[in-house]
Order: sequence, then C-alpha cells, then structure tokens
Amino acid sequence: MFEIEPNYTRVKRNVKQKNNLNNLLINYIRVAQIFGTLPLRLHRDVNEVKFDWWYYKTIYTLILIGLFIIYTIFQFYEAIYSAKNFFACVVLTWNLRTTLSLVTCLYTAYKWPCFIKKWTSLEAKLDDIFYDENIKYNPKPALNYLTIGFIIAGLLEHFIYIALMVEATINSNQTTITNNTIEFFRFFFPDVFSMIDFSIPVALILIHLNYVSTFQWQFMNVFLILLCVVLAQRFQQFNIHIKQLNRQIKLKHILRAEFLDIFAEIRRIYTILVDLCNLLNHVLQELIFIVIVGGFYFLTVFIFEGKSDHSTFLDTLFYFYKGFLICIHLVAVFLYASWINEESLKILQFVFELPTNYYHNEVEYFLNCLESQVVAIKFVGTFAIHRTVLLSVII
Repeated sequence: MFEIEPNYTRVKRNVKQKNNLNNLLINYIRVAQIFGTLPLRLHRDVNEVKFDWWYYKTIYTLILIGLFIIYTIFQFYEAIYSAKNFFACVVLTWNLRTTLSLVTCLYTAYKWPCFIKKWTSLEAKLDDIFYDENIKYNPKPALNYLTIGFIIAGLLEHFIYIALMVEATINSNQTTITNNTIEFFRFFFPDVFSMIDFSIPVALILIHLNYVSTFQWQFMNVFLILLCVVLAQRFQQFNIHIKQLNRQIKLKHILRAEFLDIFAEIRRIYTILVDLCNLLNHVLQELIFIVIVGGFYFLTVFIFEGKSDHSTFLDTLFYFYKGFLICIHLVAVFLYASWINEESLKILQFVFELPTNYYHNEVEYFLNCLESQVVAIKFVGTFAIHRTVLLSVII
C-alpha cells in the first residue's frame, strides 16, 4: 500500500480543486458503478473517498460476480456438451473476461482511496509550482468528449446486436407475441434456457448481465484511457514550463549562476511526474493486463469469424461494426498510453539545446537517470507501452 504523506493538505484554490483527478473522474465513476465498476464511497474531498465491503455498491458488485460465475458455469456446460465449433466458446470466454474484470475492478477500488490521496498530494505540489506561471491544465473537455464518444459507440453496437437477435426471432416462424418473446429470450440465452424452464425473472437478470458485460468492457477501456490523458497533460504542462525556461535562457534572462537552482527545480518536478506514473502503473497493472489481453483475444476471434457466412444485412453490419469498435478501443488504449512516454521524452530536447557553458554535474546526472528509467504505462509492470509497440503489432 502507498504511504500517505503526513503533511498532505487540502488544495485551497478553486481552480485546482476543479481539475484534480478525483473531481475530474467522480461523475464518470458514478455512471460506471451502474455496471459494477469501482464500488467506492465517492466524495469531492479525497479524504472521504472510501472502500467498504459492506457498502451497497460493493455488495452489488459481489452479487454480479456471483451471477456471472453461475452464468459462466451454464455456458461451460453448454460448450462441452453442445458446442459444434470454436465460436460456441466465444460467449463463454466473453463472460469469463467480464467476471475477471469485475474482480479486477473490485481490487482496484480497494487500492483507490490510498492511491487518490497520494495522487492529489503530488498534484497539489505541481499546481503550487505552475499556478503563478499561468500554465493552464484543463483535461476536462478531452475527458468529456472521449467518454461521450465511446459510450455512444458502445450503445450503437449493442442496439445493432439486439436488432439482430430480434430479426432472428421473427424469422423463427412463431405466430404470437408471447411466443415471440419467449423465443427471443431462448434464442438470446440458449445456454441457460436449454437447461432450465423459461422464467421472466431469470430472463431479466440475464438481460441485465448482458448490459453489464457490454458496458463494463467499455468503461474499463475508457477509464484507462482517461487516466492516461490526465497524466499526459501533466507532462505537457511541464513541457510548456520547460519551453518558457528555454526561451529565457536563449535571451540570457537566466544566468548560469541562477540555472543550478532552476535545474534542481526541474528535476524535482520531473520526479513528481515519474512518481505519478509509478502510482498509475501500481494501481492499474491488473486492469491493463485484462484490457490488452482481452482486446487482442477478441480481435483474433473477429478475424476468425470472417470465414463464417453472414447471411443478412444486420449480421454483416454487426460483424464489421464490432470489429471496428474492437480495433478503435485497442488503438486508443495504445495511443493514449504511449502518449505519456512521448511527452516524458521531450525534456531531452531541452537538455540537448542548453548552451555548453550551462552544463554541469547535475545535468549529466539527470541525463543518466533518463537513460536508466523508462517513464511509461507498463504491461504486467515490465513492458513499456510506446508507439513503436503499436507499429510493430500492426506490421
């Protein structure tokens, strides 16, 4: 667990409070909790953010995990005794991934209160440095656009899927509305209703699990992307600060004697940013694994499904739109995660452009530190995510 600094104080300026990570994500997390993601006691004051095993949202997440385990058992039985090909196991794997994702989100929620306090403490230090220089930091518009865009895309994918199931039910030659309704649920959930009698409460539970499975995947990916955006913009803020210093050095407004203290401040800011990145890797390492492995698995399934016949327009539309959405999520995760590494390396340009007479032991030591550590989001805590990784996967 993280050690919270004893001298942590509340941020006093309203502009800082508005843009700290807790306030930026609080409404997003509230919506995500509908689907069992991050069951936390949320509050604008980070000291009041809690994880409680007896909180009703935590209990709701635990119930969802239990229901998905039962549902996965039904699907496993169906896959063993009724499966005719590889694709019969896809839904099983999908719900198994959802179960693991819910467990991962529960564990992330357990670590979150300590993480958010430490993060806010470090953010306050950055704001104290940058406030007087009027270097703006406002990731909220980007967070809103990304969230709304991905949610709308996910809703559209789910509506196409529902329409496809309705079309298949209508083509089943049933004659009454009641029979069509029952047939719809049996067609939608054959792994359950082939083993037990049809029941409206069970059907409603399965519908809810289906929505949770769809949107929980969306919210996990977007949650990772949003956190990457926040940290990348913090590095951008630092790089703007560096550019201003570089301009003053070229104009000889900063003398060599003053530069030693200024460079010590630069190292201090960079160390804070590295600490933020390490915190992010620590709290998200399980979630990063689930997102990337799950994304590549279902991309592989999509490629194999291309060999199947898609007899109707809706079936074809759903196939291509689903593949498009999987690719967009994977590319977005890699691009926004790699953005952190890209921004963290821009300080090298500043160091290389320093006049020769400004070099001293502190600069050389800092360069050695940059060479020995990679600042990036890391897969399984080891492999750094940067743009060359995405290009190598595509090639």
